[in-house]
Amino acid sequence: MFTPISHASFPYKSTVLILFVILISCIFLSSSATAGVTAFDAVATVKKPVKLQALTKGKFFSQGGKLVEFHIDEQHIGTTLSGGDGYAFLKYTPQSKGLKKITLNLADEVDEAMLLVTDKKDRIILIAIEAGLFESPLSFKPAKGAKEAIDKVIKKYRVIYLTSIIGVKQSKKWLRDNKLYESIVFNWTGNDIIDDVKEKDINIYAIVGSPEMLAGIEEIRKFSFKETEGGEAVESWENLTETLMKK
Repeated sequence: MFTPISHASFPYKSTVLILFVILISCIFLSSSATAGVTAFDAVATVKKPVKLQALTKGKFFSQGGKLVEFHIDEQHIGTTLSGGDGYAFLKYTPQSKGLKKITLNLADEVDEAMLLVTDKKDRIILIAIEAGLFESPLSFKPAKGAKEAIDKVIKKYRVIYLTSIIGVKQSKKWLRDNKLYESIVFNWTGNDIIDDVKEKDINIYAIVGSPEMLAGIEEIRKFSFKETEGGEAVESWENLTETLMKK
């Protein structure tokens, strides 16, 4: 007699789905993989130095000894040589707040990123793209009400996005394609990313993510669209917005 396989008897289902998403993302990105330079998003506070970062690479591997030109909003701010590991760094002190465009030039190659500059009174909301903005893990469709909610939230908060699966480049493309508010995107590295941001005197007010991401995070408000320990479960983006916009 045939016995249906239960969800409990297939413990690696979620892992398989995640690996599938990673594979699709890699296929998408590999078509554009070329030698050149990679820019990285950054966050800073007004009149405090921040270290901007670039990566120079060959066809498949990093490659050092390359001169990289750094620009902020079309203004040249310096040129630096990448080290043996391919990374180049440049200190920059922003004089005004806002979202600024980072442009890197390496010979004929160009890449862009963003710098978010805040002041100490600004409050930051961290939003996990896959856990907060996707309708479901594999749909790649925006969650209902997410665009409208973020358009309201940015009137009171600054937004930093987090990605745990599809990567920064694909996350930015997804935000553009779906006409969601664009801001900097960081790879989720656990509490390390939160510590790195806090060290820059940046005020993280809340994080929106999965229960797994929120576990172990302290001192900031935590929201999830699933039941979670130590955080606040919300039913929808509309419900979350009402909570965040309360005085």
